Amino acid sequence: MQDKNQEILIIIVIGGIIALLLVGFVITTLFLYQRRQHKQEKELSRLREAFNQELLSSQIEIQENTMRLIGEELHDNVKQQLVFVSRSLSTLAYTTSSEEDKNVLSTTGVFIDKAISDIQHLSNTLHTERIAEEGLIPTIKSEVANINRLGFLNVTYDSDLYYNYFDGQTTIFLYRMLQESLQNILKHAQATHVNIKVYCSDAHTFVIEIQDNGKGFNLAEEKAKKDKSGGVGVKSMMNRANLIGATITIDSAIGKGTTVKITIPIPDEDTLLNE
Repeated sequence: MQDKNQEILIIIVIGGIIALLLVGFVITTLFLYQRRQHKQEKELSRLREAFNQELLSSQIEIQENTMRLIGEELHDNVKQQLVFVSRSLSTLAYTTSSEEDKNVLSTTGVFIDKAISDIQHLSNTLHTERIAEEGLIPTIKSEVANINRLGFLNVTYDSDLYYNYFDGQTTIFLYRMLQESLQNILKHAQATHVNIKVYCSDAHTFVIEIQDNGKGFNLAEEKAKKDKSGGVGVKSMMNRANLIGATITIDSAIGKGTTVKITIPIPDEDTLLNE
């Protein structure tokens, strides 16, 4: 009887051990499965993010190439044809004996020369390589001068910075974001004055601030509209900001104008030298 009890006890112990092993095996399997699933989800998220970044980069590269081609076409074709017309008018004005004709030809020539100058400036702002070569600060100054020359807005520029902190691509993206902001002001703000400030808020942070005196808008309502219909200009700015590690904040209220602030970390010298 005692032997039988011992056998039963042994069977129970062995059964308990097997049950524990099975439970341990199931728990370990579930843990490894969840761990592997979590790892796969992280990898899929990483691949999705990399794909989105690559897609954004490709879209923006296509935009830049398109603008470069338009800039080259304006410079090499349209501008040259206008130069030819301007010279022809100058020749006619020189050869004609009628003072009235001379005045008309001279006035027309002035308008054409202004158009040539405007096309030259527009071509420069569209030409990617030129922007990278000149650097961010000189390009912003040139953009301010160009807008003031056109007479649509009174733009002031406030900065004591002279050093270009960024590489070519970052310079181009920051400049394009500034352009998008100014285009939004021209299209929607009904502003008469814009102030552009470029400064370093501290030793590691570079800031471009664009402030207008336009009609302003309700941020929450505008965001809801853009989520439904899409705000191409703002989306383009946000996409470029994401690709270079910048942030964009917009502060606006109806009747109080709008302030757009673009903030980006300043790279250290070793990073710039290695790029």
